[in-house]
Parts: sequence; C-alpha cells; structure tokens
Amino acid sequence: MQNGNDDWFSNSGGTGAFIIDTTGAASMVSRYLIDPAFRKLPFFRTMRYPQYSIVNNRLLIDAAYIRDYNGQAVGDSTAFVTSNKNGDSPQNWGGGITSVLDKNDIAEMMIHVRREGPLKSDSLWFFGGLSLQGTTGNRYFDFELYQTDIFYNRATGQFYNYGPDAGHTSWKLDGTGAITQPGDVIFTAEYSSSSLTFIEARIWVDRRTLTITPKDFDWAGSFDGASNNSQFGYASIRPKNGGTYYSGLQSGNNTWAGPFGFIDGGNNLTTTYSARQFMEFSVNLTKLGLDPITLLGGSACGLPFRRILVKTRSSTSFSSELKDFIGPFDFFTPAPVQAQADVPVFCGVVSISHLWVTNPLPASVYNWTTPNGHIIDSTSGTSITVDA
Repeated sequence: MQNGNDDWFSNSGGTGAFIIDTTGAASMVSRYLIDPAFRKLPFFRTMRYPQYSIVNNRLLIDAAYIRDYNGQAVGDSTAFVTSNKNGDSPQNWGGGITSVLDKNDIAEMMIHVRREGPLKSDSLWFFGGLSLQGTTGNRYFDFELYQTDIFYNRATGQFYNYGPDAGHTSWKLDGTGAITQPGDVIFTAEYSSSSLTFIEARIWVDRRTLTITPKDFDWAGSFDGASNNSQFGYASIRPKNGGTYYSGLQSGNNTWAGPFGFIDGGNNLTTTYSARQFMEFSVNLTKLGLDPITLLGGSACGLPFRRILVKTRSSTSFSSELKDFIGPFDFFTPAPVQAQADVPVFCGVVSISHLWVTNPLPASVYNWTTPNGHIIDSTSGTSITVDA
C-alpha cells in the first residue's frame, strides 16, 4: 500500500485503509504450512468495516474476497464443462470438475465498491481484482453483475434463479431514453504481458432497445446474444462524456500476495505473486451512467446489482468459450436491523421505554413509526423513547 492510498490489504503501516477482513489469517497460514489438504479449500471474507462506513473521507459500500478451489487432482471443482458463452442463458450453462489451462484458472477474486467522497453525489467506483495460476500470454475475464439471486448448485452442475429474459434481466428504457428498469451488467477485461489492454462495459437488453438513444450513456456498437439472431444480448456502452472511465494494473514479480498467502497450481504456499499473476481494475460507475442515484432516481443505499459471477474466457472475443468461474455470490446484503427495548412490554402501568438499534450502520438514517403507540421525543436516530 502506498502512503495515503487504500488497498485490499496492508503490510506497510501507511495512512491508507485496507479493506478486506483479515481475521484469522495468521492461523490459516500456519495450518497451510503443515496441512496440504487445507490449502485446497476455498474461503470467503467480507469488508472489515461495516457497510456504508465513512473511512478516510470516503463512503465504503461493500467488499468481498474469495479463494477458489485449488489443487484438485482431477481438475478445477467449479469450472465450465461444456461449450458455454457469455450470451447464453445460465440455464444452459454446465458446471463441474474439469481441467483448465493455468492462464484460465482463477486462484482468488476481490471486489470493492465505494464512493470517491463521503456524499451520495461523489463518484461511485467499482474495483475488481483477480489472480490466476498462469502468467503467460493474454488473459481474459469477466465480472458479471446480476439483478436476480442466481446461484450455482455443485451437486447438479446447474445454475438457478436466472433472469426472465433469455436467462438474464434486461434493461428497459422509455421512448425518451430514460431508464425504467435496470438489468444485468458485465465488465470484460483483457490483459497482455505488459498492461491492461482492453476493458468494456455491457448491459443486457432487448435488441429493439438499441433503436433508442439512452439519456445516461451511449451505445458503443457491439451486441452479442446466444446466436446471431437473438432477441436479447449484451450491448456495449460508453459514457456520454468522453474521457477515461477505467484503469487497471497487474503485479510485478515478487509482489506481496497478502496475509493469506498464495496457493499456486502445484498446491504450494507462497508469499508473493509472480509478474502478471494478479490483476486489478477500476470503473467509474457514475461517469459510465450506472450510478443508482441516477437510475430511476435511485437511493444512495442501493446498487444496480445483487449477485456477482467472475469468469475467465478462452480468447479476446466476448463470445469465446467460458472456462473457470467463482460464484455467483451475494454482494451488498446488509444485515436486518435489530432493536432492543429496556421495557419490552407495558402491562397496564404508565411508564416509559427506551428502544435502540443494536447493529446500526454509521452512515444510515433510522426513522421510527408506530401504528398505535406514542413516541415521546424525536422519531429519528438510533434510539427513541416511548410511553405507549
């Protein structure tokens, strides 16, 4: 971590914040040293701060880290076993155990969403990170964001709870180009031996929607569905205003691999990445036109997606064969609000009771109402006082 900048993890003691929860990392690494079978298991970590925390004057929405299945003798445990493509319906995807090339084999994945400042008007940024077992040649991957609670069943090798429009959820625009319904999004990236060479944002739409000029973004010219004549597919988009809306980096040789270490394709524990092993990118969702504040007059507490699937592809073509995957996994699912009272029940005796939220989020606003009781003082805040 460079001084003053935030990062996924930190080992430098700088003034920036690190984002992923590293609780138990030291004990896990200690077990990795003596237990090769333990190195093969996946695990999941979330953001180390509560959702919507303001840290270093930035609004942190959520983050996640996932390590994939690794070092299985028969191949990767969660990979595409049939000839599947991005434009296909997830209903037709087939997952299971199979061998994949090192350049397609996902080792771990990271994601973080935040605002550039503390306000809902500040730019919304999407950060993605990915490490692969292979480091040679060009590498191609997608971060796909869903509206539905799509999930993968390892027992059947099938995906469920996919969207209603050829397996996805389509974006809908009215005649003026205003968004009336957000849908699925995909960010596709390509890294060469030296740098990020290409990144593209696409949204799932009905082909007829391309005749409408959107208010919040522009069409970029590409459309790919399951076939050449598909009604639904992923259409490329770009910002209304010119300029760069994304950036990307990849690791140099001997880059620190974080507190959990890195498990290579031979099931060996290492403390560093090789050159080009880890890649990360960022996308300014506000500039791209996908900020929930501008979507349907959306709330600052919302995101235009519910679950995420990370995939690798065989070539630069968006329609090339899919290889490995992680997910789909939940993202930005705040815990239900919990409250307590020092006097839970009035039994005919005039009294007062104090009620408070036991798991408040620091950037949230809490409003209280009652159908037939009586709140004595303010009806907003993390606590109230009632006398009926």
